[in-house]
Amino acid sequence: GGGWNADGTCATGCKPGFSGPSCTEKCPAGCPDTCDQTGQCSAGCAETHYGENCETECPAHTVDGCDRTTGKPTNCVAKFFPAVEENKGVCKPCPGNCEGE
Repeated sequence: GGGWNADGTCATGCKPGFSGPSCTEKCPAGCPDTCDQTGQCSAGCAETHYGENCETECPAHTVDGCDRTTGKPTNCVAKFFPAVEENKGVCKPCPGNCEGE
C-alpha cells in the first residue's frame, strides 16, 4: 500500500530533494530541492549553478545567478563585468584606468 510499488520503487514520486526509483538519491547540487524522480532539474537551477542539468557552478565573482545555457553572469562583484569567452560565462576584471578606482 501507500506510495510504493511491489518492487520497492516509489509509485507517486519523491519528496522534495530526492530522486531515483526508490527516492534514495539526492537531487543534484544545482537544483537541491526541485529535481524530478529521474534526477533532472525540472524547475530551473539554483542561483549558483547552470547547465542542462544544473551541473556547473556559475563563474567566480558572480552576483544574482547566471544564464542556464551560457553561464554568463547576471551581474558581477565590484570591479568585474559579465562576459562570455570561449562559450563560457566569466566575470572579467574592469580595466584599471577608469575614474573612481
